[in-house]
Amino acid sequence: MQDLEIKARSTSSPTFDKALPALPGGVWPVILTPFDKDRKIDWAAYERLIEWYIENGASGLFASCLSSEIFHLSLKERKELIRRAVRQAGDRIPVVASGALGASPFELIEQLKVLVDAGPAAWVLLTNQGTLAEQSESAFRSCVDTILSEASDIDLGLYECPVPYKRLLSPELVHDLAKTGRFVFYKETSCRPVDFALKVKAARHTRLGIYAADNPTLLASLRIGGRGYSGIAAGGACAELSTLCHLWNKDPKRAELLQHIIGPVSVVLGARYPASAKYFLRSVLGNATECRWMDASQLTISDREALDQLHHLLAKLNQ
Repeated sequence: MQDLEIKARSTSSPTFDKALPALPGGVWPVILTPFDKDRKIDWAAYERLIEWYIENGASGLFASCLSSEIFHLSLKERKELIRRAVRQAGDRIPVVASGALGASPFELIEQLKVLVDAGPAAWVLLTNQGTLAEQSESAFRSCVDTILSEASDIDLGLYECPVPYKRLLSPELVHDLAKTGRFVFYKETSCRPVDFALKVKAARHTRLGIYAADNPTLLASLRIGGRGYSGIAAGGACAELSTLCHLWNKDPKRAELLQHIIGPVSVVLGARYPASAKYFLRSVLGNATECRWMDASQLTISDREALDQLHHLLAKLNQ
């Protein structure tokens, strides 16, 4: 199999500093996919949503991810989501993306060949793809090694995606992968500060930044060296998350207040997600609030009331 001829829009070059994180810290929203009533992608709403993320302080974007309903998108749709996000973000903020799905490394490589010219800063490997759930971490390591050898010109990332099963990586494997200099983005989903801290330590003095997906432990993760946040709450509290990520060590009292608000956001938005987040962002998305993952009509009156109250609370916070 020939190497992928990939020149991703990234910091990877003969002059990069392997001892410094390659991507900015802060909030990296997981981009939702807006669908119209026929469950076709509404591209105008997608562009408005990207602008909303950027206007609300996003440091980067994670396209074609689980929140994008990736397992309900065709390869062509995944590629177009990435391409449009990269084009619209331009030089303002970087975009990372997943999009390669399959049970073997060779399936992932073949899909990367199709996706490659969409041009994100890094291709994020889902840790539950390329191997089966019953296979060991060493099998996943072998999968990654195959991709490293075949996709020799691209920066990579890792996401401990919880669907269809969750594979949390050991700090030892994180250390080994970080030392390759090829990995720049890691979405960590253990929701345990002790485990998060071990991975931060494992990636120290490398290009790899560890980003938290857990809301209630976000401030704790920042204090132990996390680069920022990439999770579902950015679909509602993007500005608040950005503020927390950038001032946690400068204004501790403000950081504590924001954390007390951001933690519960995940409970409200997490109920019937992503329909909940699309309802919350309906002023941005317009009528493009359908989902393929679920029936958006599953939102109850109580769900909508809670989301409306959250919207009111965040508006009051920012007055």
